[in-house]
Amino acid sequence: MAATTIASTALFAKAQPKFGCKNLKAKAPRAVATKATKIVSMAAAASEDVPDMNKRNIMNLALVGALGLPGTCLVGGYAYFFVPPRLVVRILIKLKG
Repeated sequence: MAATTIASTALFAKAQPKFGCKNLKAKAPRAVATKATKIVSMAAAASEDVPDMNKRNIMNLALVGALGLPGTCLVGGYAYFFVPPRLVVRILIKLKG
């Protein structure tokens, strides 16, 4: 797709009028001969740079564990905003005795 975009840009580059020119009549686009470029996609199998599945699972667990405590605190604080104050007082009274 990139090759067609480059070729179409090269074909119609001279067709667009420039700002400040006196001749505002649009001319028909002319085809310009360009060298065809071939784009090669180099897709390879998993190399040694990609970690194995066991290491990826351990890293995912480490990520979840590292975000668990701060995330729980943030969600807890957000939920506490919606608890009415009287309910908090009742719970504290029950806990004391």
